[in-house]
Amino acid sequence: MTNGTQGARGSRQSWPYADIVHLSRPVSAHPPMPQADRAAQFSPFAALSGHEDAVNETAKRAEEEVLSSEHGEAYESC
Repeated sequence: MTNGTQGARGSRQSWPYADIVHLSRPVSAHPPMPQADRAAQFSPFAALSGHEDAVNETAKRAEEEVLSSEHGEAYESC
């Protein structure tokens, strides 16, 4: 491409954007978003809110059950 508007074959018609490349960029009617808000828009989020708490609670209960059963067996054998 020699001038940015011609395609690989040198024809203006061979490049799919040849008819719009010379147009100016559209101006939005909305005011620009502050950078802090833009950053928050793409920040990570908890897709499964409460899931980690539920997993931790289940692990805690399972550990308590194992500990209580170990203590119960130890006392039964005495």
